[in-house]
Amino acid sequence: MDTYNSRYHLDGTPIKTNLVWYEPLQHSPGLVSMNAASAISATNPNKMEFVNQLWNTEIPTGHGRYYSGFLYILGLLYDSGNFKIWWPPFNTRN
Repeated sequence: MDTYNSRYHLDGTPIKTNLVWYEPLQHSPGLVSMNAASAISATNPNKMEFVNQLWNTEIPTGHGRYYSGFLYILGLLYDSGNFKIWWPPFNTRN
C-alpha cells in the first residue's frame, strides 16, 4: 500500500521524473484519498486496506499541497461520514 505510484506510462511502467519538486508526489496523498473514498463503498473484503491507508497518510505539505490537500480533506470527510450537503430542502426554496 505504501509504494504504488501515481503516474504510469501506457505500458504500465511507472513514470520516473528528475523534477525535484515532483518527487514527493510519486505516492500522492490525493490519489490515496480518492482510492479510499471509492473503496469505502466497495464490496471487496480488502477495501479497508485503502481506507486505513488514508487514515495513516500525513497531511500534504510542500509543492502540490493545495490540490492534494483538497482531495485529502474530501476523502476524510467522505470516509468519516461527515460530508454533508448544507442546502435547504427543495420544498423550502423560492
